[in-house]
Amino acid sequence: MKKALLIIVIIAAIGCGIFIVTGANVGLLVKRNIEKRGTDILGVPVIIDNMNISITSGIGRIENLIIENPKGNKYTHSFSIENLDLELNPLSIKKEQIHIKKMIIHSLEVVLEGTLTKNNLITLKKNRSKKPKSQRKIQLDYLKIKDIQLILNLKNAKERIIKLKSIEFRDLNRTPETTTADIVKRIMTNITKKAIKAAVKKINPFKKIKEKFSK
Repeated sequence: MKKALLIIVIIAAIGCGIFIVTGANVGLLVKRNIEKRGTDILGVPVIIDNMNISITSGIGRIENLIIENPKGNKYTHSFSIENLDLELNPLSIKKEQIHIKKMIIHSLEVVLEGTLTKNNLITLKKNRSKKPKSQRKIQLDYLKIKDIQLILNLKNAKERIIKLKSIEFRDLNRTPETTTADIVKRIMTNITKKAIKAAVKKINPFKKIKEKFSK
């Protein structure tokens, strides 16, 4: 699945120019900006344990990124990422369009709570519609999410854990005018659909309805 959404936070933060920093503490500065920008966009706390990035090579890693759950849910988090590796073109940092060559997410855990039509992920998606004041254009060549685990905690259903297939995105920017908001929308829509589809398939409500009326 954001999803995900954490991808969304990171892309949005990068796109808003947070990488325009220098010095040995660049990782700490980027970490703080992603946490602040992500919290502002999603309306829930975004927390990162550690962030390292080279401003000369453009290669970096984010460790243990957490997006907390909206209030009223059982789980404290809606998304958690063990590691996220990224590579961007450092020459594009101060340009109008920032260029991210690739982004690889390792071990993503997504929590789906509520119902199929009213849940925590939909709440976060609605919060995402509140766009940040500034929007930079962005080019994202490749994004892959590996080792995805979906936790289902749906109303009137047994709690389940589902393993999802890896997700890949290529050339997410459709035009030179593509903004972070455009890319975020595409990723969130894709991830939310996959999560709900997996939930429907696992719960199999049609089978339960059939069994109910056959008694």
